[in-house]
Amino acid sequence: MRPIFLSLSLCLFATALEAGPDRFSILLGSKHIGGTGFNEVNPGFFVTWERERSSLSVGAFMNSYERVSIAATSYRPLKLWSEGDIGIFGGLALYPENGAIFQLILAKMLL
Repeated sequence: MRPIFLSLSLCLFATALEAGPDRFSILLGSKHIGGTGFNEVNPGFFVTWERERSSLSVGAFMNSYERVSIAATSYRPLKLWSEGDIGIFGGLALYPENGAIFQLILAKMLL
């Protein structure tokens, strides 16, 4: 996990953080289809730096377990045309205390 985060950081911070943010976003909520007991109201705030060949967003939000989480996402377009583009999107989020739940579920799925 650490090498992925380091690689993502080096690729994106070098180009995206040259100037102030280009966009501010407010997160309102989420819907857990088929899930019960989750927080559906997830207020948060994100800032985004957009460049021609990449974008980087960082922010904090109230997660589905009703705790504060931080997240970073990045987008890199691969093909551009006048109506839009297609590219690669990736992100990381820190879920304090409840992060182990995901690892446990993933381990059960893989076994």
